[in-house]
Amino acid sequence: MGGASKDLEAIWKRNKELRKKALSGKLSPQDFRSLPPQLRWPDKLHGFPRPEGLRGPPLVQWLMLLGEIWRDKRFDDCINAFLEHGIVKPYNHEFVPDKLRLELDSYNEHQKSERLAQVRALIEQGMDVRPACRKVAAEWALGVSLTAGEQQLRDQLRPPEAADQQ
Repeated sequence: MGGASKDLEAIWKRNKELRKKALSGKLSPQDFRSLPPQLRWPDKLHGFPRPEGLRGPPLVQWLMLLGEIWRDKRFDDCINAFLEHGIVKPYNHEFVPDKLRLELDSYNEHQKSERLAQVRALIEQGMDVRPACRKVAAEWALGVSLTAGEQQLRDQLRPPEAADQQ
């Protein structure tokens, strides 16, 4: 098991470094697109403020202008995405308050579910809980260390009432 554990530690370190580069913008667009989805963003998104000075109406107007200049439908698609996701109001293009916070909570729950589904699938294939959690923690680069990521997943696997009793 020592070799497998060292391999997982190496995968965790590599993936942690890749995520760090992705988040700092130090990867080319091609390299970013080639990353597994779980490494493109933080393992958990926290609230982040809209950039200071960014306002919906000027942003939408700018995108409209760029779409017209370049005759590129992707600018219109961007505006449509803002509208369809309810990020800006359709009548005045102001940003919708608190929309992002609700989406972040939903995103984080989805990510957690994905990780736990991977762990459960490994367990169903005959792997013990600890190695399954360790493998998924390495692939997702979870925690401040591989051991911490493994423990995080093991804690999340427990039913809430079992966690409350400890």
